[in-house]
Amino acid sequence: MSSDYCEPVKGNILIVDDKLESLQLLPAVLQQAGYLVTQETDGYLALSVAKTISPDVIILEADLAGINGYELCRQIKAIPETNHISVIFLSFLSAVEEQGESL
Repeated sequence: MSSDYCEPVKGNILIVDDKLESLQLLPAVLQQAGYLVTQETDGYLALSVAKTISPDVIILEADLAGINGYELCRQIKAIPETNHISVIFLSFLSAVEEQGESL
């Protein structure tokens, strides 16, 4: 029996986040769990990447520089080639804590 056996990929995930800290831990965890992970730091380029690779899921930072994550999601859902892709929003807890302090 060969030890070179590769488990099948569980799914294809595109992570869109312009914060480098996020792009270190999350992709590693997902890859170790058997997912194919593509990372993009630019929201505008992420739309093009999504059209090209057609991921199963997009994990999207809500607070992107340049284009708001919600606007990017709207654009993803408006294009026939990408409107079927599930989108999960992600945000840093520190942003939530800052929001709570200002209330």
